[in-house]
Amino acid sequence: MYNSVLMAVALVHLTPCLAPMPPCSPFILMNKMIESTNLLSDIHPYYPIPPCPHGGPLQALSKGDMDSVFIKDVPRHLWYELSWLLAVGLPRQWEAITGRYPVRMNMDILTEGYQHKTREPRTEQFGHSSRRNPKLFHQKRAFDQLVSQNFQRAAEKMNFIFRSH
Repeated sequence: MYNSVLMAVALVHLTPCLAPMPPCSPFILMNKMIESTNLLSDIHPYYPIPPCPHGGPLQALSKGDMDSVFIKDVPRHLWYELSWLLAVGLPRQWEAITGRYPVRMNMDILTEGYQHKTREPRTEQFGHSSRRNPKLFHQKRAFDQLVSQNFQRAAEKMNFIFRSH
């Protein structure tokens, strides 16, 4: 039991729980790491991030497109991702550790850089039937409902764990 708890705590610290970086951010590798594995690709409705329309951060800045380089509303992004982590991410990681969730990785996504290697920009979250849907983040009612549901699911799972031990 002690080893299981220790492993779960270690995974919490290893999970990249940072808001999606804009498409031309110099931290594009963070997006690609998350998008390329079925363990995390659905952590946020902004994933997968669309290709950078300018080629990279310097080109975007030279065209005055600050929004495609710098992230906005970080606390809201992190609040959303925390709710996902508690309701979906940690249980999924536990399933992966115990061998009940097959972890997959897509190296094409991991190595594609600022452009997608697909003909059309990707919209499906790798390994899931879900799709990129930023409206879930921007529409207050949808955001509040989804975050609330995630925290409720997390509380139910925690209650189940504590009752069974």
